[in-house]
Amino acid sequence: MTTNEVQRKIVLERTHTYFVPYDLWYKSTHVEDITESWLKEQKTLAEDCEVRNREIESQTLKRVGVIKSEIKEIYGENSKIFKYIKNALGTQFNHKPRLLEALKREEERFKKNQKEILDIQKKEFQEEYNLKLTQEAIIFLEKNGKQIGIDFSIETAIGEANSLAFDILVAEKIKENKEKGTLFSFGGEDNCEGCGGWDGSSRRCECGNRRVSWEHGGDFRDMYIYGEAY
Repeated sequence: MTTNEVQRKIVLERTHTYFVPYDLWYKSTHVEDITESWLKEQKTLAEDCEVRNREIESQTLKRVGVIKSEIKEIYGENSKIFKYIKNALGTQFNHKPRLLEALKREEERFKKNQKEILDIQKKEFQEEYNLKLTQEAIIFLEKNGKQIGIDFSIETAIGEANSLAFDILVAEKIKENKEKGTLFSFGGEDNCEGCGGWDGSSRRCECGNRRVSWEHGGDFRDMYIYGEAY
């Protein structure tokens, strides 16, 4: 931003004492119009104003000090006029605009609005994802002989598909055990001594030390199962 551009966007506030960024201080900005670039620009302008305003305040305080000192010297510290001037200059002094606080409020509005937008996008994404997952679940169920309206509904399709996929995988493991006599490893088998594993259908492992059941990960699209002691 050039010096001329900065000058055009900075004005005196209502007391004509201090400088303020016009848009930040006077313009009612709709939250939808607040952007990162706008905030960055206003921060630059506010910092410029802060430098100027500190100098103005410093010079004003010096002048006020001189006035107080002169009145005190002329009329005395206990005089009514000195007490009045001291009180008036202390309570009616023009204070600097709190530009950084105003900027912080705008930043908070921006962040809140961005969060609301993000929440809406996440909700829309989740709804779209759930719709697609439901459609895939219905296809999976129908391929496996299930009928919508009889065996499941649109609302229960995902849960039913997961249950069916789990049952299919468990049945395959049990079949594998019966055909090959294979015992399966399971989580928690390290607490057993000399145990051959688990057959996939019994309540306990081969040595009888641990109760075991099937658990699963993933969903009906890419599910896997594993034995877990409990």
